[in-house]
Amino acid sequence: MSKPTFRGRDTKGREVWQLRVALGRTPDGEYPVYSERFHGSITLANRRLRKLHQLKDEGRLTALTTTDTVSDALEGWYAALTLAGKRSGGAYSPDTLARYRSIIDTSLAPAFGSVRLPDLTVEMVEDWHRDRLAEVSPATVRKEHNCLAAALRKCVRQKLLFENVADLAETTPSPGHHSVTTLNEDELAKLLTGLKAAATEERDPASAPPADLYAIVAVAVQTGMRRGELLRLTWADVDLDAAVLSVKKSKTRTGRRSIPLSSATVAVLREHRTRQRAQRLAAKKWTDHGLVFPQTHRRGTLGGPWHPDSLTHAFDRETRKLGFDIRFHDLRHTHATILLRRGVHPKIVQERLGHATIAVTLDTYSHVLPDMQQAAVSALDAVFGA
Repeated sequence: MSKPTFRGRDTKGREVWQLRVALGRTPDGEYPVYSERFHGSITLANRRLRKLHQLKDEGRLTALTTTDTVSDALEGWYAALTLAGKRSGGAYSPDTLARYRSIIDTSLAPAFGSVRLPDLTVEMVEDWHRDRLAEVSPATVRKEHNCLAAALRKCVRQKLLFENVADLAETTPSPGHHSVTTLNEDELAKLLTGLKAAATEERDPASAPPADLYAIVAVAVQTGMRRGELLRLTWADVDLDAAVLSVKKSKTRTGRRSIPLSSATVAVLREHRTRQRAQRLAAKKWTDHGLVFPQTHRRGTLGGPWHPDSLTHAFDRETRKLGFDIRFHDLRHTHATILLRRGVHPKIVQERLGHATIAVTLDTYSHVLPDMQQAAVSALDAVFGA
């Protein structure tokens, strides 16, 4: 077996070793060699070389002659996502694609872009992890790592790589769940009453809340829909006579679902539609996208998409005035928690929320399980007696 060849030290002072494995004679008389550079001690380099020989014996090691870089791999992966979205009518939302684009441009390409695919090592990925953790949260690093791993996985399928070093790297621990903040039924009533009253208050236009804020909050907490799902909802997706709406544009496949509506939600949407029609007639210019919750509070963009950050800003400002410290996403948590505490089966809650599995629902709302256990005990007492 060949030995590692010392090539100097990298910019971080680590030893650099050239590893070479002869792959034998091919039918056409050539003698290909697999070669890669390893950054680390001679002990680790020898361990890596033994692994390469093992892969060769298993028939999994090939001469990687590609000149493609990690940047090429990232761009190919992103292009495939964009194409898949067009073919399936929007498998990936614009927000998701924009997030991936940002991760590639601001993090992955600067770190790995010029590295040739066969030269990318586990150690390089792990070093990047440590450096990145000094700048951003573990959750952000994990999201960025997942993009890199997905791009390299595509290269493995295309035989440009024989293994995915991102999958082999020791990564940051999975971030824990955000603490789930919910409103009880009295607090929810106070919130909705306050937002409805604020919509009719006379205020300076610069500080007045968007007229549609009450409606979108009411629908959010009564359906459990995500912010992005609400902002992409169109009137064509809503059947008020049948009391059901369809979520057709979601970030996940299971997120695309039908949600039966309560009579209260139908009433809110009917009133909201009437007000929106009046706004459209009064507007000098209205760009009609058919959205249920379009932009209605800025000149020049009436009827267009409402930017998610603008909604969050308006929600935070108005809820703080009412004495609440909650996120918009907490409306979704409140919806689920109220249903579970009211005895609705977790499977129904899962379907309304669009979770991939019931395990996700139960894990996210584990704080409700003690109440459900107590309800089970009370039911047993009613049958068998104290």
